[in-house]
Amino acid sequence: MGKFLRDEGKNPYNMNYQATKMQLLDYKQKGVKKVRWIASYGDRTCKKCESLNNKVFMIEEVLKGMPLPLKDCKNEEDGCRC
Repeated sequence: MGKFLRDEGKNPYNMNYQATKMQLLDYKQKGVKKVRWIASYGDRTCKKCESLNNKVFMIEEVLKGMPLPLKDCKNEEDGCRC
């Protein structure tokens, strides 16, 4: 979907942001307290995403600051895939 939006000249960040937020809220409702950042490794993985790989965040912390998906990810094709 991110690639489709980018091909249409639109930024996929907002769609990815909303999808991630809904997923995190679902996890929180089910009692999950922490999430782990898993970098989507490949030739498009940026250094910032790579540096966050395997880091653990409290769900509350993530929902307040929403580092997921990473807004300044350097993956030009379809944005942050982590």
